[in-house]
Order: sequence, then C-alpha cells, then structure tokens
Amino acid sequence: MESEADGELRYTVLRLCRFDNVILKVPGLGELVPRASTALRDGPTFGGAAAALLEAAIAAFGAPRLMWGSDFPVVSSREGYGNALGLVRECLLDHPAPVRETILGGTARRVFWKET
Repeated sequence: MESEADGELRYTVLRLCRFDNVILKVPGLGELVPRASTALRDGPTFGGAAAALLEAAIAAFGAPRLMWGSDFPVVSSREGYGNALGLVRECLLDHPAPVRETILGGTARRVFWKET
C-alpha cells in the first residue's frame, strides 16, 4: 500500500509534465514499488503496482518524453538488470510497438545523439 508521502511525491513528479523540456526516466521499477524479497533469485513479483506507475507516467508525459534506464549497478543487487528490463517490457506489452520502441530506446537516441 502506498503511503501518503509516496503519493505526494508521485503527484509532484508527474506534475513536471507541464514543462515541455522535462523528460522522465522510467527506472528499474524495483526501486519504486514493493517487491518480493526473493526478486533477484526468482524474478520480480510486483503485482499491478509497477504497471500502474508506468501507465501514469505515459498518461502524463507521453512516450516521446519517457526513456527507460536502470540504476545499474545498484539494480544488480536488487531485482537484477534483466528482471528490471523485463518488467518494463512486460508492462508495455499492451502498447503499440512504436510506444514500446520510443520508451525503450527512441527517446534516449533523440536526447543523447543528434540524428542527422
């Protein structure tokens, strides 16, 4: 269950969408939502909390202003890099391919590399 402080922080972050120059990093969701203590060994068990968080970010910012990135190396001792990426991919399965591709790489390419 989300605490009041967590809800306020989430609301504050999502309100940043009103600034056109803000791009939000979609992290390894294990740092933001409760997970099983065995997540590193058995894979993440986040329930619907991770998907709800990602959906709120997509609704607020839109895919072109979201980019996935882990918090490597910390994620290695939490749910694991592969699980962190896998969870975001799983949460995006119901979205069209262009949305998935934008969040999982397109935004980062646009932001960090000048395409000619």
